[in-house]
Amino acid sequence: MLRCGGERLPDTRRAQADHGRTHAGRNANTHVQGALILKILRGKYPPVVGYSPDVSDVIKRCLTQNANRRPNTYKLLLLPCVRQKAEELGISVPDQQSLLAMAERSSTTKVRTGPNGAVTGRSVGLGQSR
Repeated sequence: MLRCGGERLPDTRRAQADHGRTHAGRNANTHVQGALILKILRGKYPPVVGYSPDVSDVIKRCLTQNANRRPNTYKLLLLPCVRQKAEELGISVPDQQSLLAMAERSSTTKVRTGPNGAVTGRSVGLGQSR
């Protein structure tokens, strides 16, 4: 039994009360995340602080508003700071030549964006099929 405002609640009511608090917290968290996503989409988000300059730089690159200018995975794996950290953690990363080739192949598929930066579709480069 749980006391709530002087009233004793059976376990089922306690679980329901706990669920209500969790659900309300989840709604508030979803709202905060949605507001942050809108800021990122608009390109107006708070500065990235509390991380090393290298990590801050990677995050800023990933938040580039224009999808055509945003680095893909291959280009991120070419960054010296990412390669160094992967090596420290014992994570194998393809060699730079392979990554450059993969980055080039993937960049022939461009993301089209509208005037507000929203993704409107993809165009396929030469030698690629849909």
